[in-house]
Amino acid sequence: MLSSCSYLAILLLQLRR
Repeated sequence: MLSSCSYLAILLLQLRR
């Protein structure tokens, strides 16, 4: 589960670039 949260967070950061 933790991996999923981290992955989602990274995706959001990439989109907000």
